[in-house]
Amino acid sequence: DLGGMYEKEKKDNKAKEEYEGIMNMINGDDMVTQKVVKEFMDAGRDDYAILAYEKACKLLNTTILYVNPLAKLYAKTNQLDKALDIIIVNNQGQGVNLENAKALLLEIVGNDATKLQFTQKSLVKKINEPPENPYFAELLTWIYIQKNDWDGALIQIEAIDERNQENGMRLMNLARTAAGAGQYDAAGKAYDDVVMKGAGQPFYL
Repeated sequence: DLGGMYEKEKKDNKAKEEYEGIMNMINGDDMVTQKVVKEFMDAGRDDYAILAYEKACKLLNTTILYVNPLAKLYAKTNQLDKALDIIIVNNQGQGVNLENAKALLLEIVGNDATKLQFTQKSLVKKINEPPENPYFAELLTWIYIQKNDWDGALIQIEAIDERNQENGMRLMNLARTAAGAGQYDAAGKAYDDVVMKGAGQPFYL
């Protein structure tokens, strides 16, 4: 509150001193972190709310506790690259499971074509780091579907299916999703891929 009063009086240096004094209170205790973040957000200082979360993450040596609120704050302050980094790069399916990551991306990115394209590029860069982790590829497939790029989605699913030797299981799921969305050509291509794996495979019939 005192910092806010100093701001109104154009005494920015004094306001900064107060805010940094509050930042020094962050010690890794979640209750303290959440209280400080709430006060800064209520005061319209999302920048300091972000700094509070970042300091807590550094002290705890993990982002897991604060992925959702921190990603949303990054997005709110037009730092989409940092939002995506904390969702899709730092966690790799551990701190944020796949469905939670999709829900968070849907809230942050939505159907914005520019943001979807940016997210796609971020995922493409990570697709082979490491290749045995399907997390990035599955998220990229989901992004293709959000963009209504079913051919792109099919390419990713084919790669995952082949890499994990799933015998067409993931292709079957994509085909059903595509058919449900009225994308019958894409569904047909996915089913064709399954058939081409041979009559001895479990999903052939």
